[in-house]
Amino acid sequence: MSRTIVKPSTNINLATPRVVSFRPATTPHWGSKFIQQFNTGLSFNAVFINSWQELSDSLATPTDLLLLHVSLFTRADLPAAKIIDMISTIADLSVCPLPLRIGVVIEKSTPKHLINTLRKSKVSGIIPDCVMWSLETGCNAVTSLLAGDYWPQDIIDELPGKDIKPILVYFRKNWAELLTKEITTHLDEGTPWKVVYAADWLELSNVLKEDPAYFMAHISMIAQNGTTITEFVTMVETLLKLTMPEKKMNVAISIDRDTPLAVVKELQRSGIFSLALSPVSWGIDEAHKAADALVNNIPYWPKYILDQLPGAVKPAIKNSIALTTRQSQIADLITGRGLSNKKIAQVLNITESTVKIHVSAILKSYGVRTRTQLAVVANS
Repeated sequence: MSRTIVKPSTNINLATPRVVSFRPATTPHWGSKFIQQFNTGLSFNAVFINSWQELSDSLATPTDLLLLHVSLFTRADLPAAKIIDMISTIADLSVCPLPLRIGVVIEKSTPKHLINTLRKSKVSGIIPDCVMWSLETGCNAVTSLLAGDYWPQDIIDELPGKDIKPILVYFRKNWAELLTKEITTHLDEGTPWKVVYAADWLELSNVLKEDPAYFMAHISMIAQNGTTITEFVTMVETLLKLTMPEKKMNVAISIDRDTPLAVVKELQRSGIFSLALSPVSWGIDEAHKAADALVNNIPYWPKYILDQLPGAVKPAIKNSIALTTRQSQIADLITGRGLSNKKIAQVLNITESTVKIHVSAILKSYGVRTRTQLAVVANS
């Protein structure tokens, strides 16, 4: 028999009520500082979890109130009632010792029509997100919901009448000149996100005040800031932490077709969460695939993309490239000694213009664009 989810109208024992807050995600929304603040001086004990297994384990302990994050309903293809039934099934399997009461943690972008849907389901009320409203507002709402149904009209009145897409920040200098109107339109079209652009650090700081959900920067921003990849990542993470201290945001770097594989490997080593793809270089469809992975907390490093980058040549291929004797000599002087065209001309007693012709042919044979990329491929 399925466990009944009740909406009691009478007060319950508030001696030591237990509240479980569930937000399924790869990275929890809440940090340790937030949890400590939340549990300070309260008349209830809050437990924060972010996996389905933790949910199952938690419901085996007497629980007065289960809070589900609104993202469970906005990102799922199932109706709200079906999701509640799933939770009920988990409670049954966990042998939950109490009738399960459910509340939903909402965001400022939660549309009013979803609130109406939740009210018609077996949900007892809503909790304003403590980060978006305030810790006091959220805690008071939990206390009210422990005592009975809680649907605060003043909070509901603040919500939008229609769906508002979460913001995806795209950080790139001169983006307005590089991205056509057609590209920017298609980047948003039919997607669960809204792209907001920032061309410099000041614009980025202002955009971050809008509480974005996702962040990506173009690879060119690293060189334009005169920093190493590690230094750039540290700068971005520091700004995100200062602007949104209670929110963990994954960072993606957008690359072009001429981005060397060696650079991408360094991005991985520096802790970048995911790869993004420039719509100018790769097209809208590929850009959407990468952005969709970021939105769903999935690290995206597709091999078929990496295999197309300069430097992505297997060692066996190096020996199979057919070069003339002179080209082999020049290639060895470039990759082994790093000589310039002028120096190579002196060593081989040929003109510099002849060296340039051979270098162009060598680069084309290896499928690379620069001498640095040639050195990486030849020495791999």
